[in-house]
Amino acid sequence: MSESNNGTQSLLVVRAIRTWSARLAAVVLAPSLVLIALDQGTKSLALATLADGPNILFGDVGFRLAFNRGAAFSTGSGATSLLTAISLIALVILTVAAGLTVRRLTRVGVMLVFAGAAGNVIDRLFRGHDGAVVDFFDVGFWPIFNVADVCIVCGCGLLMWSSLRSGKDG
Repeated sequence: MSESNNGTQSLLVVRAIRTWSARLAAVVLAPSLVLIALDQGTKSLALATLADGPNILFGDVGFRLAFNRGAAFSTGSGATSLLTAISLIALVILTVAAGLTVRRLTRVGVMLVFAGAAGNVIDRLFRGHDGAVVDFFDVGFWPIFNVADVCIVCGCGLLMWSSLRSGKDG
């Protein structure tokens, strides 16, 4: 009788892992790859086209190349290695959370934060600017940012909205 229960429990674990893996691939990894490619492509374009100076569209709004060694708003610019390590840990946590989350709005929020964090980690590890993230959107009244930053902010907004809607179907 005990072997039958162990077999049933093992089967349930295997099913849970398969469900988690399928959800992770469909909801986080596939869309994240598209957003990461968009982020990295726009950063490469910015590096290629803005090296000689900014491209102002109107007023203070335009494209200006900047390198951010810190976190949001360039805070912690002296702790690039620590920020990179924290980001890598966050990516692992987000990966697990994405596979466990059942609410649609929460999954999308996690996916956006994952994509943004991954895009910026790629810069820190592989772009060769002393661990700096490439930024290029300049709206004048706000710090310069990139596509990954937009993903992180939108994802955090969706996560907050999802938490406020926790009693409703997300």
